[in-house]
Amino acid sequence: MGLTYMDTLAILATLLGSLVIYYASSKRSLAPLPPGPKKLPVLGNLFNIPRIQPYVAYRALSKQLGMVPTYTSSLLLEYLMSSLGSDILHIALPGKNIIVLDSFTAATDLLEKRSSIYSSR
Repeated sequence: MGLTYMDTLAILATLLGSLVIYYASSKRSLAPLPPGPKKLPVLGNLFNIPRIQPYVAYRALSKQLGMVPTYTSSLLLEYLMSSLGSDILHIALPGKNIIVLDSFTAATDLLEKRSSIYSSR
């Protein structure tokens, strides 16, 4: 007793409907997130999280990604900013967003100087 045509159609419609509901209900942040590695549609960066020596892997990733390009009138400034690297990384997991602070300066700026903004998160 195999699946009939209608059974297969019902399963495909259910899967498609589930994906539409998932993407429609997922929270979209109005503020832009820091740069991060490319993510898979549902799993995010689940396979990009380092298991051994994460500090080394996150440092290499921050140098690789660079800063988010800015839209300024100076091409030299854009080139310099894109070649520096980013101290803040974004990693997406199913249902979670992780922000990695890769330098002492970024950590003290965000966690000490602006602690009133981020204390509820």
